[in-house]
Amino acid sequence: MLPIMIGALIAVLQGFPALLYLTVGFPAAVLTAGTWTFYRMHATVAEIQVRPGAAAVRTIWECLHDRPIRWVPIFELRTSGASLTAALGDASYELDRTAWPEADALLEALTAARASGVPPRP
Repeated sequence: MLPIMIGALIAVLQGFPALLYLTVGFPAAVLTAGTWTFYRMHATVAEIQVRPGAAAVRTIWECLHDRPIRWVPIFELRTSGASLTAALGDASYELDRTAWPEADALLEALTAARASGVPPRP
């Protein structure tokens, strides 16, 4: 929205009509912000649950709407200085250690669950 407001301000200060910036720009900015928020809520990992042989990853959207938990096998776990990468089911997740303050405990739980063998059927 800031570029729209700056564009309207510049247009007004130069004596041009700013109504086009406001009537087209604001709805476009709100639509873009809403779309981006919807995408990020579907893509951002909010919780990881662990049980022997399996893990479940839920996004913000799934947590908000109380979606059922999908248990998937744990295939690979890797750590680097700033992140933890986990291959769970058919997806790979890279978790930033600053966003996950208990990343070491999560890594230990995932490692123990992976070592425990084949996940039980749901």
